[in-house]
Amino acid sequence: MKMEERDRLIREEAMQQGLAQGQSQGETRMAKLVLELTQKQRFSDLERATLDEEYRRKLFKEFGV
Repeated sequence: MKMEERDRLIREEAMQQGLAQGQSQGETRMAKLVLELTQKQRFSDLERATLDEEYRRKLFKEFGV
């Protein structure tokens, strides 16, 4: 295997690992937000958070997740 090909494969693998890690972190954040909102019975906020990215970010900040 040529060095360029090896380097390309290493970069692709690192990128895939980074994407998987980011997805996992995002899922964890959303799960924490869902838990916080359901425990506080803020169901309309939960529904809005699934549809409105800006509002979701506001809630992440509010709950520190």
